[in-house]
This record gives sequence, structure tokens and C-alpha cells, in this order.
Amino acid sequence: MAKIIANGNEIEIRQPYRLSDWLQQTGWKPTQVVVELNGEVIPRSQFSNVELCEGDRLEVILPVAGG
Repeated sequence: MAKIIANGNEIEIRQPYRLSDWLQQTGWKPTQVVVELNGEVIPRSQFSNVELCEGDRLEVILPVAGG
């Protein structure tokens, strides 16, 4: 098991664990969010290629449009 920080909350994950799997498990729709991993924005096309590791920090943002 590994510990990561997701939106300010410490959680434990099994390894290996891909970002796309974590999003799906937590209910986030990959097509509707922006994900920052350790300070860098991850392109949606890379969600299934990114493995989460001990100590990673995730911020998941749901952009809202309005006028």
C-alpha cells in the first residue's frame, strides 16, 4: 500500500495504481476534470499511462463555465 494526498486528504492505494483507475473508482469523470499531479497538469490523454506513487499529491478540479 502507498499513501497519497488527493485534494488535501491522505488516502491509501494499492500499487501499481493508474490515475485513470483512481478517477473511475472515486467517481470523477475523466472528460470533465483537470488533474494536477505534484504541481503539473496531466493531459487527459495520459491519465491511463500515469501510475500513482507513494507521496504523490493530486488536485482534481472540476471546471465550471458561466456567464
